[in-house]
Amino acid sequence: LGDDEARGARMVHQGFELLKKKKPAEALEQMQKGYPLIKNHPDNFRALGNMATAYVMLGRRAEAMEMLRAALRANPDYSVARNNLHLLENLTPEEYDRKHKAGFFQKMKIIKED
Repeated sequence: LGDDEARGARMVHQGFELLKKKKPAEALEQMQKGYPLIKNHPDNFRALGNMATAYVMLGRRAEAMEMLRAALRANPDYSVARNNLHLLENLTPEEYDRKHKAGFFQKMKIIKED
C-alpha cells in the first residue's frame, strides 16, 4: 500500500471499530474520510458495506441503499450487500421507520474487514 492508501485503510479501520462500538455517526465520518484513499483497492466494497450499515443505524435508508448498490457494483458477488439491499427494498418507509425506532438495526451484523 502507498502512504495515502495506508492512511485511508487506517481511517476505514477506525470507522469499523467505532461501528462495532455502536457509534455510527463517528464511524461514518471516519470511513467517509478514508474511503477516497482506498477506492481503487480490490476490497473497497467492504468499506461501502460498512458505510451502509452506519447509514442504516442512523436511520438514513436511502443513503444506505445507495452504498449497498455501490458495493455491488464494486463486487457483484457480495452476498451480504445483496441480502441487506433486498431487506431494505422490501420494507416500506413506514416499516423501516418503525424497525429503526425499535432498535432493530442496531443489531445488524457488521461486515468483517478480513
